[in-house]
Amino acid sequence: DRFEQSRVNVGFFDNRPLEITLEPGRHVLPAPLVLNASTIMSEIWLRSDGNASLEAAIPGAPALVLADGAPPVHLHGLTLHSPVHVETGELRVTNCSWRGAGGPGVDEGSGLLVRGGVVAVDGSSFDGCRAKRGGAVAVVGGSLEVTRTTLTGNIADDRGGGLFVAGGTAVLADGTLLEGNAAPAGAAVQLDGGALSYALPTPLGHWVASAF
Repeated sequence: DRFEQSRVNVGFFDNRPLEITLEPGRHVLPAPLVLNASTIMSEIWLRSDGNASLEAAIPGAPALVLADGAPPVHLHGLTLHSPVHVETGELRVTNCSWRGAGGPGVDEGSGLLVRGGVVAVDGSSFDGCRAKRGGAVAVVGGSLEVTRTTLTGNIADDRGGGLFVAGGTAVLADGTLLEGNAAPAGAAVQLDGGALSYALPTPLGHWVASAF
């Protein structure tokens, strides 16, 4: 309802930031929320106190898409059961969790798919997600930095159980942990292109090599 209200009252938000705080409970989007050049807000914040979940009605479909011209977007405190796609623009994620997102029909990144733009994820988690490539996260362009985040128990049917990188750049930092992920190739991480680095410190009790 809050999304629909924001679309109806577009004049009020012309070139202004929009902040939406989701009420506790499950929120199902009948169609992906696509933000692009026609989105007139200058910046969008989507928040929760930690007891709200967001998902697409269609299994495997993205809940949120940042397309060409999208304003900067901030996600905070959400539980997500569907992918987020970033084509371009800027996305900042803090204290969010992806749980059981995606499925066998998702090609890349059942939690987060970065095709372009700049993405930063901090203090978050990806658990039990599944895709063909990049069970939790896939980067095929743009840049991604992941800090203080866990990727655990994710599955890729082809490559990159936790993370799949085929283009762009990905940086894991500040104790980000990949553990218990599975795939025929690259159970934790599969690098097929682009660049991947791990900025110290590594997670406590883990060598950099064992994290991959």
